[in-house]
Amino acid sequence: MFYAYLLASRRNGTLYAGSTDDLRIRVEQHKRKHFSGFTAKYGVDRLVWFETHPARDQAFIRERRIRQWRRLWKIQLIEARNPNWLDLYDDLDRLLLEDEIRGLAEYAITTPPFPLIPPQIPLIRRKPGPRQELGERCGTKFRGAMRRPRPRNSFLPGSGLAPG
Repeated sequence: MFYAYLLASRRNGTLYAGSTDDLRIRVEQHKRKHFSGFTAKYGVDRLVWFETHPARDQAFIRERRIRQWRRLWKIQLIEARNPNWLDLYDDLDRLLLEDEIRGLAEYAITTPPFPLIPPQIPLIRRKPGPRQELGERCGTKFRGAMRRPRPRNSFLPGSGLAPG
């Protein structure tokens, strides 16, 4: 069995996504600050969400996709299964047993493979800035700072036109 997981420093605190083949040992390493890295530096050691996968590749891909998500999506993922942000490490044996009983076949049938965006989250478009609105009103495309167009010079070398 392979796992994708999320750790947090506290409720709505710093988040860390990872994947492993032995969740119990890996979370214990985070708690003991076995490796000097991000989780040790920011005190991220509370297991708040995990997911079981049949293959290492699937767990790794899921971890990478979750890392690309916006923070809000990660928080919604955690709160869907663990609304109080409890440390799941204390009940990990029971939770893993429940996952085994439920079986990966059921998981594969009911869950889409790896959604890039959770379906319940609507996309929000940004409002245009004042310069963009000004450019649209003038009928020009916005290309950074507004500046005057340079006057065209028809007396360029090689143009065949001579001053005079």
